[in-house]
Amino acid sequence: MSAVYRESEQKALPATFGPSPRLRGPAWRVNEHGIETPGSMEADLLIHDPALGQVVVDAKYKASVSSGNLQQIVAYCLLLGARCGVLVVPAGAIVDRRSYLFRSSELGAIRVHVVELRTAARNVQDWKTNAAALGAELRERLGSSGSRRAAANARSDAGR
Repeated sequence: MSAVYRESEQKALPATFGPSPRLRGPAWRVNEHGIETPGSMEADLLIHDPALGQVVVDAKYKASVSSGNLQQIVAYCLLLGARCGVLVVPAGAIVDRRSYLFRSSELGAIRVHVVELRTAARNVQDWKTNAAALGAELRERLGSSGSRRAAANARSDAGR
């Protein structure tokens, strides 16, 4: 079920936002002697939103969102230069629909949206319908973030 879930997310969002590769962020493993070996962190998708720039997307087939899930998506954003992340979880996992905003005086702000993918499906067409609904919800959520960002930029420019 987890594989079908992840595949639905990986097909739905490029259909809504355009082609999107699975991306690996640079990482190094360092042993007790200080010897480094290459490793990687792998985000599911990186999409480009005209208002927000790069958006990192990662799917979790879990019943709830943990602080570790949020830390991971923020780490992906930092490694890949994105200011926005999306965590895709199964329907029913979200109680509070507000997004998360992580602020740092040194690194700026990263917003993380949590969106749901309906997993109740009896056939391929149901999965396609659910995936399309995920794309539409994400477009709506990113659109509202982009509008807020544009308004904030306009206020900032007016103050100069």
